Amino acid sequence: MKKGGILLSVHCDDAEWSKQARELMKARARKTSRPLAKLRRTTESVTSRCHVHEPSVHLSTDASRKRICRQYWKNWSRNCRLHGLRQAGLPKWSDRQPSVPGRRATPLLHWDLPYPEQRIRVCAVNFLNTSPLVWGMLHGAERGVFDLSFRVPSACAEEVSAGNADIGIIPSIELNRHEYGRVHGLGIACRGAVRSILLISKTPFPKIATLAADTSSRTSVMLAQIILARRYGTKPRVIGHRPQFQQMLAAADAALIIGDPALHLDPATAGPHVLDLGAEWHDMTRLPMVFAIWAGTRSVITPEVQSIFHASYGFGRDHIEDIIRAEADPRGIPRELARQYLRNHIVSELGPAEYQGLELFLEYARSATIISGQDAGAAAGIRDA
Repeated sequence: MKKGGILLSVHCDDAEWSKQARELMKARARKTSRPLAKLRRTTESVTSRCHVHEPSVHLSTDASRKRICRQYWKNWSRNCRLHGLRQAGLPKWSDRQPSVPGRRATPLLHWDLPYPEQRIRVCAVNFLNTSPLVWGMLHGAERGVFDLSFRVPSACAEEVSAGNADIGIIPSIELNRHEYGRVHGLGIACRGAVRSILLISKTPFPKIATLAADTSSRTSVMLAQIILARRYGTKPRVIGHRPQFQQMLAAADAALIIGDPALHLDPATAGPHVLDLGAEWHDMTRLPMVFAIWAGTRSVITPEVQSIFHASYGFGRDHIEDIIRAEADPRGIPRELARQYLRNHIVSELGPAEYQGLELFLEYARSATIISGQDAGAAAGIRDA
C-alpha cells in the first residue's frame, strides 16, 4: 500500500474562515490520529480553479468543486474494491468536517489515504481523436484510477496482446485475432468523412500498384486494401514507411497517411488523387466505420470498470473546447480544424449502426485473409521498403 494517495488543500478567500477551518482540522487530526492536511490561504475567489490529481486534491468551497472532491473519493474507494482491498476502519465520505458557524457544511477530506500499488493498466492512442475518451482520466475525477500510458495504435494492440496492458484502444482488425472483452459503447469511429485517414495517389486509383503505408494502424491498412480492391479493382503491394508524405510518394504510387500527420495536410492540395477512407467506406456500405474500441482482458472489464471509461469520456465530451486549447497547438493542428475534427468527424459513442459497420469490416477483412492465405494481422501486414 502506498501512502499519500489523496491530500486536500482548501482554497478560500476569508482569512477568518481559514483560521477556523484550520482549528477544526487540527481537532479532527487529533481525534483520528491521521496526518494533518495542508490548508492554503489565498485571496482568490472560492470559485477558483480546481486541480484534481495524485497525490493532491486542490478544491475550492464552491459546490461544483465539492462534487469533484466527492467523485474523487468514490473513485478511490472503487479502486480499492477493484483490487480487493479491505476498507474496514478507513474514513467514509459521511465522516467529514463539521460545519463552521455561519457557514454551510463543507466537505473537507484531510486524511492520508492509501492507494493500491497495482492499478489496472490502460494503454491509449497518442492521437488527437483519443483525447475525449481519456480526458477524464487525465484531468477529471477519474484521474489516477488507472495506470495510463500512450502508444500508436499498433503498439497499443501489442501491449495488450503481450500482457503489458490490461485494456487498450485496440484497432478493429485485431478483433479477428483475439477474443478480447470489450468496453461497450465507446470507440473511435466516423459516419462519413473522417479527415484523418487519407490515401493520396500520383496515379488514378485503379492503376495504383504500390502503396506506402503508415505502419501505425493495421486497421487503416486493411481498410485501404478493402476499398481499393472492392471499389477500384486493384490490389497494390503495401510498403511500410514512416509518415513522411513526400518520401512516401517518392517510394510508391500512393501514400496512406493516418492520425495527426493526416491533419497536417490539406486534402484539396495534397495530391492529384485523394481519398478520405471514412467517406469511401460510408459510400460503399452506407454504414459507419469503427477504427478502434476499448478492449482487453475479459476478467478486468467489469461493469464498474466500464462505468469509469464512460465517465472519462463524458468529461471529455463536456470539455471539447478545453481539449482544443490544450492539444491543438502542441500537435501543430489549427484550432478550427481540431474543432471541426472532434465535433463533426470523430464519433466516440458507438450504437447499433457502428457495431453493424464493425462486423461488416471484420467480415471483409476475414475474406481478404482467406484469399491471401494469411492470418488476420498479416493480411494487413507491411513489407519494409
